[in-house]
Amino acid sequence: MEYSTTKEYEELGVEKEGNNFFDVSRKNMERLIYIEDKDRFMGTFYKEKVLVILERDGSFTMKYRLMLGDTPIWVSMKITLMEDKDGRHLIIGINNIDAQMKRELEYQQHVAEARTKARNDFLANMSHDIRTPMNAIVGYTNIAKSHRDDPEAVTNALEKIGSSSHYLLSLINDILDISKIESGKM
Repeated sequence: MEYSTTKEYEELGVEKEGNNFFDVSRKNMERLIYIEDKDRFMGTFYKEKVLVILERDGSFTMKYRLMLGDTPIWVSMKITLMEDKDGRHLIIGINNIDAQMKRELEYQQHVAEARTKARNDFLANMSHDIRTPMNAIVGYTNIAKSHRDDPEAVTNALEKIGSSSHYLLSLINDILDISKIESGKM
């Protein structure tokens, strides 16, 4: 199987000699791939596995980082299986997607920060919302205890305790529902 490379690959010293694209590529990747992507790449990119994926899907795509000097650069490799009158051929393309991946990672970081801020704001609001009816329950319980001989004051305090308890129960149910939604159980 013959293949050609770009000028950048020649500058990196990519070896092109050999009959088996996969063996030559794996040998090059041992030297050029970013260390954090090496195990994933080597565990996926071997002839038998890629051919199974190509037979099933018609193409194989993988994102990884190459070391260009001291800088890891994101690239995307796409292999397509093509058949014509001369037989079966692999069409292989590698694109620099570094800017796209950096934007995507930056976006994911912003989303994570927004999620953390929303959770913190929610907890701050909930702690205030829970504390208010709890203070009413505690306060009106003390009033009822101190006015045992005044049925009207006790009845009034018990009504306020009841309404505060229902409000508190409603808040707790809302919190539990939100928790179920976030965990995927609802």
